[in-house]
Amino acid sequence: MESAFLIVLLVLACVTVVGRYPLFATGGHRLVVTSRPVVSTPHFFVCTHDYEHADLLVVLAEIERMFTGTGMRARMVLADKPWNKAFNAVLNRNANALYTTVGTTRRIVEALSRESVFIFLYRANLGTGIHYVLREFTGPVYTMRITSRHAPIEDHSPSAALRRSTGALFYVRYAHYGLARLHDRVTARDGMQLVKDHLYPTRATHACPARPRSRLRVIASVDGRRDEEWQRTM
Repeated sequence: MESAFLIVLLVLACVTVVGRYPLFATGGHRLVVTSRPVVSTPHFFVCTHDYEHADLLVVLAEIERMFTGTGMRARMVLADKPWNKAFNAVLNRNANALYTTVGTTRRIVEALSRESVFIFLYRANLGTGIHYVLREFTGPVYTMRITSRHAPIEDHSPSAALRRSTGALFYVRYAHYGLARLHDRVTARDGMQLVKDHLYPTRATHACPARPRSRLRVIASVDGRRDEEWQRTM
């Protein structure tokens, strides 16, 4: 009983520290940020997801910087998992979670009518929900690329994420996604490839980023099916 009480106290302490000092609490991450947009209306941010929990805390720190004092809020799209429910407890006053359950695409579009939304996209993600959001949302869209000199965590290992991210220097580069209107004319699969090509252009270093590219031709067809299946957003 005593050990359970101590565990509860430890969890509460971690939640408090992470919520107040997110970068310090995870090993003193340092950020170099390029082209951070000024947000005065709802924006849609599609973020890389190579560093597991570190990505969440980087985005949380950026939300704090962008939205504090503006009166605006943001949503982070997270998988409907117990550990993400716990993470929601550390989100600051400027952010809240939106979980990937039934009707995720519709709920994101609805949230974008009031507030900005940040969503993570794994390199191997097969979901198409982002494509359908881009077909509906007419506001500003940005990609948010989080990179480091450490290799990506390809097996989603928590221990590897901790080893590679503790005390690491992370680079955050924002880029306007100017292809949103093309999503009305391409299939869901091709639309997602457009997003991935823009988000993960090369493995080049941050100091010399590659220009976003696309291997796709614009196909004048419309995929009328609404694929609400959202596979492993987190």
